[in-house]
Amino acid sequence: MQKHDGSIFSELKGQDEVVANRDISQWELLGHYAGKQYHDNTYQQGARVMGAALANIDSYSFAPAHGVFISGYRQGNITSLINAFSTYSDKEKNSPEQNVSFLRHRNQQGQWMVFIIAIKPIPANESLWIDYGEQYWQAARTPIAISDDNSEAL
Repeated sequence: MQKHDGSIFSELKGQDEVVANRDISQWELLGHYAGKQYHDNTYQQGARVMGAALANIDSYSFAPAHGVFISGYRQGNITSLINAFSTYSDKEKNSPEQNVSFLRHRNQQGQWMVFIIAIKPIPANESLWIDYGEQYWQAARTPIAISDDNSEAL
């Protein structure tokens, strides 16, 4: 890991970024996206407990299916720090090329497992870039309202 210099996205300046410490082969499995799995009905409970850290729950998360997401906040590993190659914003000028991707798998117990794979060869010292998807960025730009009762789902 190293600190991003802001040359690609000014929003990333000073944030951690994941950099290959060796050459990585195409289709190589890089790791498991670790974290706590939430569903719509448990998200509100988690959000109430986290309070001010609610933005962090969302920032370090990936949704493998509708109504389900995995938050790497305080429970993740280095894979949750891989930056997005695009923010789907009109302000972007020179987006990097995506070089890793999510691989989703639902196990026999019904839990989602998410892995990170290289989708092209990645030379040592190159940053890893992933696509969180346009929906992630739409949700990230929308305030989240938490109801006071459990009857209202997000």
